[in-house]
Amino acid sequence: MTIPERQLLPDVLSESHTLVAGVNCLQMALPVRAIWPYQSLNHRIALTLSLIQTKPPVVNSGGERARLRGLARGLGLAVAYAMAAALVMSTGVAAATGPSSPGGGNLPSVQSQLAGMSPALQASYKAKLKLYDAFVKANAQGGIQPNVCVPEGCVPNYYYEYMHTILEGGGDSWCGPATAEEMYSSYNYYWGTPYINQTQAYNEIVAGGYWHNGTDAPGIAYEMNKHQTLNGYVRQHITGAADVWNYSAVDIGGYKFPVAYDGYTDGYFVNPLYPNYVNVYWYHWFPAYGYNTGTMSVADSHFNANYTYSSTAIYDFIYNLFGGTNATVTW
Repeated sequence: MTIPERQLLPDVLSESHTLVAGVNCLQMALPVRAIWPYQSLNHRIALTLSLIQTKPPVVNSGGERARLRGLARGLGLAVAYAMAAALVMSTGVAAATGPSSPGGGNLPSVQSQLAGMSPALQASYKAKLKLYDAFVKANAQGGIQPNVCVPEGCVPNYYYEYMHTILEGGGDSWCGPATAEEMYSSYNYYWGTPYINQTQAYNEIVAGGYWHNGTDAPGIAYEMNKHQTLNGYVRQHITGAADVWNYSAVDIGGYKFPVAYDGYTDGYFVNPLYPNYVNVYWYHWFPAYGYNTGTMSVADSHFNANYTYSSTAIYDFIYNLFGGTNATVTW
């Protein structure tokens, strides 16, 4: 059976965040994607190679990157393991095991995520889901210009909400807490909810068990559900760029609620955030505050700057980390 190339990436998300424990928002030398296709077959080997606790130089050679990518796609597990291990040894990096990300296993269902929320947060999620369903249906039929308006509400064709952009702390490991601060700045501006800075967000994410030298996949939803009851955040499965755009447009345009994306800057889809993060292997968080036709605008705390990417680029960034089955937006 011929397996489509997109399916070569693993569909075991918790494992992907187990892999990134200790390196979220941080550069890595070993392109973990080189061994990811075999993760579902032998995760223990991939884990041993991937949980690297130091910060070595980045492998920048285009030829080396192409060789590793070809290795991952074309060779057997034993050869891939041997070559990747040799690369680790050549960089002087000691592979070591480390703490697993909480919430192991595949992406939890929305129902299980809602079960841990207050009644107010559950109700808010269900209300916006009705708007989402109506919006997608109306949009497919051409919509109503300049808004897509349905009984559940209106979603503009484009919208940019207020968001305060900041510089992440924690030695480039606080992209998650910084994302939370940027998102809370929007809630504070529009709804008067508390302004939560990244230091407080970091401490709360740690206390909640969602920090392993970087913010774990469920961490932003956890943090964003602590200080407001307007929007019950969940990690929502997406299947492509259209889902990125639709979920983001409903939250941002329909409610002025920011959304968050967690991804990998250079993986199966090379440099999706070009011209940023070229030949840089980072696990990264940032929030979206705006959208237009086929584009998303984000506040990137690594640069303390705003950027606009295509919704396809955002999906590729997310897919690089999670694969297809577990790709998500936090909305």
